[in-house]
Amino acid sequence: MEKIRVNYLYGGAVAQVILDDGKGNVLDHIMMGELMTAFDTFKHMHGVKLITFEGAGKHFSFGASVEEHKKDSAGAMIKSFHQLFITLKDLAIPTLAKITGQCLGGGM
Repeated sequence: MEKIRVNYLYGGAVAQVILDDGKGNVLDHIMMGELMTAFDTFKHMHGVKLITFEGAGKHFSFGASVEEHKKDSAGAMIKSFHQLFITLKDLAIPTLAKITGQCLGGGM
């Protein structure tokens, strides 16, 4: 994975997801794809009782990619963005966000 890291803490009971794109942890199609892959993994790990999210560096997330809000790609980006949250809800695993620094737009 390029833009997120996942660590398992407390004997695998906590899945720590770290957004890490090197700057503002922007939720672009690559990061969203990696998050979906992680969520699919969590679905099969019955020992995961909590998923935490945090941003590497000084900021949690600058939100969704401005570049992907252009006319030719906005529809696909919004569909992927919404699917992230539907999938996370369907996992039925409690989540916690450790927010430091800026948390803007879709990062919230």
